[in-house]
Amino acid sequence: MADLTGTSYTGTTWPGSYGPSGQLYYYGGKAFRSPQELYSALGQPYDANSLPYGTTVYGQGTNSGMSPWDASVRNNPLGYLDQPTGGTASLFANPSSATTSQPSSPSPQANTPQANTPTATPDPTAQLTGSGDSTTPPSNNTTGGGTTVPPPAGNFIPGSGSTTPADTFNPIDDPRQAVYRALLANGYNPDIPTWGMNQLMKRAADITMGGLGRVAWGGNPDTLTTPGAFQDYLNSLVGRAGRGEGGIMPTSAQGMDYLNSINTLMNGENRSAGATYLSSLFGANPEQAAAAASSLRYQGLAPSVRSALAGPLGNYGNRFTAFTETPQGFATATTHNALDILLNNLIPGYRPLF
Repeated sequence: MADLTGTSYTGTTWPGSYGPSGQLYYYGGKAFRSPQELYSALGQPYDANSLPYGTTVYGQGTNSGMSPWDASVRNNPLGYLDQPTGGTASLFANPSSATTSQPSSPSPQANTPQANTPTATPDPTAQLTGSGDSTTPPSNNTTGGGTTVPPPAGNFIPGSGSTTPADTFNPIDDPRQAVYRALLANGYNPDIPTWGMNQLMKRAADITMGGLGRVAWGGNPDTLTTPGAFQDYLNSLVGRAGRGEGGIMPTSAQGMDYLNSINTLMNGENRSAGATYLSSLFGANPEQAAAAASSLRYQGLAPSVRSALAGPLGNYGNRFTAFTETPQGFATATTHNALDILLNNLIPGYRPLF
């Protein structure tokens, strides 16, 4: 890097030379000759192993911060270091320059060419982004109303609907937690339960499975894989039950329709995220397939009737394993998913669904 002494800077004061280590540390619109000086200015204890986030280091033997597309100059929260405010001779930006699209009027000194003034290299990203500034958000970075959302200086921000670093909750993994959340979403407090809340919590597995079957039957399997969407749907079901607007447990006939819809999606050629997820649940796991069939087919029946009719399904895993040990069974289990074999009675002599 050329010697910067004598050049006019509008965003900070040039200290006259590099620091003892041959480097200069820029942070918060000011230049510091050493990390110790920077930490002292911040009122923090010196940490020899790191620099505060947003610090840019300039050295005589490097060109960090010289290229307009160099990410290292984008990290200062007070403005881009490569955006001049006093003409192209300035390397330190005035923090306010990050909020304006036009640089300030160049000073006479800044317009005077100097032998030691670095020459900006054309931005190689310009032909790809349509702009010489690679921090400009793409045209589709908009809200639902079509208004462009500008990112903070030097940083992109996720769009609406983005999730936190916490694991995204999946109601199918924990039906009781799903119904618990649904009760809270509808203004109920399951920690101080009523009989109705206890009953909803007791039937959580059936309510969640019924919801899964219903979104499959309705042709919206991607609801299952969109973060928050399936929980929102369960919230509406629980709210409907709490307000007395109707039953939410499917009849035996409806449950069979749901099972057939799930199977159709799993066998379909046009794969979607939701259909792929359903295949991962029921395609190769006979126990899971039997549990789905038992819940959707019989959850609306009296407990004693359900127990009697669902009994044969408890043997499906064993029957499936024995079936696949035969050449015919192995071939069938290669071309058909576990739910399909169950629904279509493909195991000879075994008809567990009534």
